[in-house]
Amino acid sequence: MGPSGRRLKTQGVETNAKALVDAVRSISGQKRLCMEEGTQSERLYEMLSPHVSELVVAGMRKQRRPGQKSDRHDAFELADALRIGAIETRVHKGASRPGIPGDLVT
Repeated sequence: MGPSGRRLKTQGVETNAKALVDAVRSISGQKRLCMEEGTQSERLYEMLSPHVSELVVAGMRKQRRPGQKSDRHDAFELADALRIGAIETRVHKGASRPGIPGDLVT
């Protein structure tokens, strides 16, 4: 997503470490990444943070939109929230706290 909110690219990526790192590294310019808190978020944070200028792990949203779940729509919604500074609950992740769930920060 560009600075104006325009969707620049959509890409499906295998869920393995090499494919994810390669996908992130293939993006030129400043890279800001956002993901929701989940069972793999700490591992993903540690794996991807060296390859981006900012990585935010967002707390789970309380309100989900009704209807069918769409990962693509949810990803762009989260990216737009990061772009405009609307992520209220961030979860701190770091290598210094292995195996301990993230601490919520606002």
